[in-house]
Amino acid sequence: MEDLVTRSSNWVHTLRRVAWLLRFLDWIQRRVERRKNTRHTADVRKGINQEDLEVAKRKIAILAQKCKYPAEMKSLKEGKPVRASSRRIRLKPIMKEDGVMRVGGRICLAPKRSQRYDDLDTKYS
Repeated sequence: MEDLVTRSSNWVHTLRRVAWLLRFLDWIQRRVERRKNTRHTADVRKGINQEDLEVAKRKIAILAQKCKYPAEMKSLKEGKPVRASSRRIRLKPIMKEDGVMRVGGRICLAPKRSQRYDDLDTKYS
């Protein structure tokens, strides 16, 4: 998949290619599982949808992070804190359930919406 991601400089094309690849891999897996249980083939859905693109986006992010920050990804995946010698320690990286490394720290304390935008919403509602 790494080769697929690095081949193109167009984000939309790369995203769609990865989405199709993941759909194909999922289809193969479902087909193998169904063959074990019954003689029917897997259902085929045409086209990719927004959910497929979101999954592809997460997979690309995880792949990029594994290539760029392997030690940090390994530590966070094991549930351990990032080493103090890491340059990313100041960002307080965290890993959510989806496997993507994110910035922790004070960002989680920030309000979801600014008071200014709340005032604008009430003014023009």
